[in-house]
Amino acid sequence: MFFSAFCTDSNDENDDEILKQRQKQQARPSVLEESFTEDEEKNEIPVNLSQYMYKRETEQPAKDEYVYRLLRFSENHREGLRPKNIYSSTSLERHVERGSRGVESRYISCCKTMSALRSLGGITNEFQRVREVVRINISKLDRNAVKVIDLTDYNVRRLHISSSSSAWGYAERFDEVILAPLTHVPKECVERIGIVYNRRFIKDNHVELY
Repeated sequence: MFFSAFCTDSNDENDDEILKQRQKQQARPSVLEESFTEDEEKNEIPVNLSQYMYKRETEQPAKDEYVYRLLRFSENHREGLRPKNIYSSTSLERHVERGSRGVESRYISCCKTMSALRSLGGITNEFQRVREVVRINISKLDRNAVKVIDLTDYNVRRLHISSSSSAWGYAERFDEVILAPLTHVPKECVERIGIVYNRRFIKDNHVELY
């Protein structure tokens, strides 16, 4: 199976089915194509299918233990983290460029540093609502099940994003690290560390941040 002894969550039949579908997609890349309206097709950035092969040189070494995520209002970290659409062919560049604004992708955005997470929290919309913040222990992830793409690395960033795009600036400003799971990020690797309220990060009392 794809999950190691760390952060294992393999009893979920739905995830097994998703995994089978993803394996079929990798064997037949054309399955990744989506149906778009005419307007959506005009705006869609062409997808380089080589991205879906998860080249090893684009992955982040396990030297950094945690990355941090400001959750959407609808996300429940107790169930692990899941992309909006695990079957999406939306490019990584478009995902970074659009964020959560009307784009469904198979990627999950995180910040490599708490300072970047605080900066992101400082510009959040609906700032009078509480948003949870979690950290993901990437050193415990099975890298065959969850790919980690560190966009803070210049050479990695230029493999995925055009330097002339707005996505380039976003990735740099918010120390962006992308998780690309085959199904999901297991709940055992995810821990709540606080909230963002009124555009300010408030740490949970039991949490130690390094």
